[in-house]
Amino acid sequence: MHSNILLFTPLGLTRGGVDFGYIAPDGSLLGLPRAYRDPYTNGAPEEFFGSIPREKIYEKTGIQFINFNSLFQLFRARQENFSPLNGAEKILFIPDLLSYLLTGKQVCEYTDASTSQLLNPVTRQFEPALLKAAGVSPSLLPPIVMPGTIIGTLSEGLARETGLGKIPVIAVAGHDTQPLLWFLFPQRIPTLLI
Repeated sequence: MHSNILLFTPLGLTRGGVDFGYIAPDGSLLGLPRAYRDPYTNGAPEEFFGSIPREKIYEKTGIQFINFNSLFQLFRARQENFSPLNGAEKILFIPDLLSYLLTGKQVCEYTDASTSQLLNPVTRQFEPALLKAAGVSPSLLPPIVMPGTIIGTLSEGLARETGLGKIPVIAVAGHDTQPLLWFLFPQRIPTLLI
């Protein structure tokens, strides 16, 4: 290990919710993720309500309706016959995608999933009826893990290249506003949040 590197352990990644990347069967990223500000979801909620009424969606998820919620992004991607979705084996929200690139492990952190309008907070699982109506198989979503779960360690190549070693990578509250609480109430163990 290099003496001029400050070791942070564990490592956690955070970023705003709702956006995601598509992972191919060979583990590669299928194109670049679309940003939630992309106007391709304009009008998507109203169209989706033709399949499932807004009251039922709110009853299942408790999330406010915003056109860029993951539910509507997936619905629109399916309507467009979007090739990354068609070729995907998994869908990973951005913090989970970054963790995957560091560790090779595919998980979905609970608090980030909660911003998607796909998660049922009572069952703590993705809502199958919403996925079906969006035209997305539940098998595309990885297992849900709670914040604080150790996802894995840095891959061999990254551990060697950075000089950090095989430090643990943990699932943190993935939505960008939630880790603020960690900074308000810091822990004794130094943690690097990216």
